[in-house]
Amino acid sequence: MNRFTRSSTVLGGLGCLLVLAWSSGCTSGAAGGEGAPGDVTTADLPGTDVVTVDASPEVVVDTSPEDVVDASPEDVVDASPEDVGADPDTDTGGVCSEEADECDSWVVPVGGCVDAFECDPDFTDDEGSHCRPVFKANGSPCLGGPDGEQAQVIAASAVATDSEVSTCDRFVCHSEADGAPECALASTLPVTVQLAMELEGHFVKHECALEDMPSDVSGECNDWICGCATDDCLEAQCKVKPDDSMLGQACAGADACFTGTCYVVPGAPYTCVQSPVLCPAVSDASCVVMPGCDAATGGCSDAMDETQSNGACDNSDPCLASALCDPDHPEADAITGCVLVYEDPESACGDAIVSISAGGGHTLALQADGLLWGWGTKAYSEPPEGVLFKQVSAGKSHSCGVDLEGSVHCWGIEDGGTWDFGQVTLTPTEGSYTHVAAGWNHSCAVKDDGGVVCWGIGSEDNLTAEQEPYEKGQVTGAPTEAAFQAVGAGHSHTCGLKNDGSVECWGGGSGVVDVPTDTHFVSLAIGLHHGCALGTEGEITCWGWTKFGLIEDVPDGAFQSVSCGYGHSCAVRTTGEVVCWGVPNKSEGAPQVTDTGQVTDAPDGPGFKLVGVNSTHSCAVTTDDKVTCWGSAGSSKSTPPVELQP
Repeated sequence: MNRFTRSSTVLGGLGCLLVLAWSSGCTSGAAGGEGAPGDVTTADLPGTDVVTVDASPEVVVDTSPEDVVDASPEDVVDASPEDVGADPDTDTGGVCSEEADECDSWVVPVGGCVDAFECDPDFTDDEGSHCRPVFKANGSPCLGGPDGEQAQVIAASAVATDSEVSTCDRFVCHSEADGAPECALASTLPVTVQLAMELEGHFVKHECALEDMPSDVSGECNDWICGCATDDCLEAQCKVKPDDSMLGQACAGADACFTGTCYVVPGAPYTCVQSPVLCPAVSDASCVVMPGCDAATGGCSDAMDETQSNGACDNSDPCLASALCDPDHPEADAITGCVLVYEDPESACGDAIVSISAGGGHTLALQADGLLWGWGTKAYSEPPEGVLFKQVSAGKSHSCGVDLEGSVHCWGIEDGGTWDFGQVTLTPTEGSYTHVAAGWNHSCAVKDDGGVVCWGIGSEDNLTAEQEPYEKGQVTGAPTEAAFQAVGAGHSHTCGLKNDGSVECWGGGSGVVDVPTDTHFVSLAIGLHHGCALGTEGEITCWGWTKFGLIEDVPDGAFQSVSCGYGHSCAVRTTGEVVCWGVPNKSEGAPQVTDTGQVTDAPDGPGFKLVGVNSTHSCAVTTDDKVTCWGSAGSSKSTPPVELQP
């Protein structure tokens, strides 16, 4: 008997106590008829010697004298409804109660069309429960999928064309008439039903039109298709799909003097690579380049194109002072025809890579001659074309640099989205600068006169409620004193190294502005929630976030380079060894801090001179100007260009 059995069962048992064993219909499980639960009362007895069970005309106990049970009033069991004991664990006859139906505790199936359960006295399920399911509205998302796999989105199989969009299907809740809703593919429902769902604000499909493909992606070499934005296919996203059938095939040239070929470019979709239509060379020297075809006449000049020919002699050696294509010169290479002049090997070009900076999804390495290498997320790592830099910095989703003329350039996020605070678009366009820092949501730079200028979050009074908690004064709190030589930007704070060797910080966070004042510093490194600086003897001093041993596990000794990330820091000893500390050395958890080997996979042995780290990866530069990265193995931000790999 379950907990929903009616209380009339109890009364039926009481009636059977008053009738002889031969009375038909009395069993331990019998239930009353229409009169239940009051089937037996003293009011139904015609006299002191008669007991009638179920006084309806159809069911009357034989009351002949020889069969009558002695039922004097004092012997009759009082079975009135108000005196029958109620079992608190059973249904009370259609009335919901906390003891009978704890509907709030029922588990709602994940991904289904049931939103909750509520107690309803007028509802009874097959088990006798009054917990009525409350269904989601038609068009609400749900989880379905073939072969038992659970997904909310079905990726498109067809790419977008000039006349057709690429469409991802969705699973939605749908009910027929007053029936319970079921999870169904939206595309299988009538068009009128889909339209009704859309009018109610539900997304029944995701469309990708060809005209929405990014303008910097070749539509000849790539397709545009709707796919899954996450591994579990809970959201849809328009994606670039390289067209393998076009690899190596011709695509449109820039003009009549160029031909195009679909080609693989690392870290990017297939690209329509342009090649000039060259005229025949007039020399056997490989550096000689004749002018390309004339768009108007299609003819070729008899004279060599000096710019292109000299460019054919150029190479990436930072000590190369000049390169000329002159096959007739007495010092020209017999095969290439190039005349190369190099700087003194003892000059600054001897240390080809002078800085390395790791960002949220990218890495930057700067050469002494101003050439900037970048890898990882293309939008953050690819600097303005043709610009040479004297100092650069990689932030979470943007980068900044000071060019050789003292102007500041920033590139990366500028889509106007939730996390675009103007850290790129508000970059100052006037003035001369010596140093710049790119942080989480802001940027700062040091002017020629030592003053500090910051921009990004807080620069404009337009923050949403979601953005406001990230504004801690890291921009608006910048000091007005013109006394700085370098600057570093973190998550919600900024620090500057002053000309007198002290460090001043502004903004907010866990002790990030509490800088030790008893040390003279020569360089500065700022992480998301902590900072470190090198002293005059190469010693490291750190402050800020105390999680993961970032402060207490700082190594002793003399160092030549230090860098701070999110949950770890790394430094290079003056003897060339790399030392890292932080994740996973301590157990304290923090949002988005994961162990990717950014500490434990650090390279062994000497031979290093620079290090740069961020949240999940680290990179170091060897004394022969090669780059080694660890953490987030296999990702583009941890994979330097082939030219820089050991």
